[in-house]
Amino acid sequence: MTQEVKATSATNDITDEATIMPTHSELAASGLSKRNQKFVYQAIELVENDGQYLSLIQKMETDLLEGQKVGKTAKQIYGTPAEALGMEAKAQETQSQGTVYSDFGYWDLAFDNMLTFLMLFSAMFGITLLFQKDASINAGAAGILALALTSICGGLLFALITKIMARRDLGRVLRVLSAILAFALWFLIYMLASVLPKVINPVLPGWVYLIVAVVAFAGFRFLRKKTGIVGGFMGGSQVSNKK
Repeated sequence: MTQEVKATSATNDITDEATIMPTHSELAASGLSKRNQKFVYQAIELVENDGQYLSLIQKMETDLLEGQKVGKTAKQIYGTPAEALGMEAKAQETQSQGTVYSDFGYWDLAFDNMLTFLMLFSAMFGITLLFQKDASINAGAAGILALALTSICGGLLFALITKIMARRDLGRVLRVLSAILAFALWFLIYMLASVLPKVINPVLPGWVYLIVAVVAFAGFRFLRKKTGIVGGFMGGSQVSNKK
């Protein structure tokens, strides 16, 4: 029994020794160039000294050693350390199985669409008002209150449309009809907002709208970075790798 324990302990010691990653000094003595040593060590850091990657690291050393004999660089052979380990391929595979746009929360989608509409309409009105001095005469839709209502309602309704279209249990006809009704409601709100009196719906100078567009874009980018949302009505087929 004691001999079996000793044998098991010896086997474990051998296994532990076999899975120890190369150190800086060992890489320096391997014959690899300093650049190739750095490449291998970056790969070791990426796998956090995980022993299951030892054989791959050893193969990498051998390939780089053979490559440098004929003038091939690590970049020519492998690209990056992550590519050498197959990590980028795994990351792309994970991303392809990520979160579809419609899977995000309703309010995340609503704010995403609100900022999108605010950004686009503000940019459009700002450019129009800058180049057409008399555009404000019949530009009720460009009024600041109309812009706010159109963007807010558009964000709420388009988020609803996104959720409805993702509901396979509702049936295709019902989903399409619901989406059409929601879009029609948003268009009606847009038309009604455009006839609001100028007292409560003033048209501001074009440069103000351009500033609003820039601020909305900054908010849009911040929200997407925070939530991981990609796609939308301009690219709804995309997915995000953030759950």
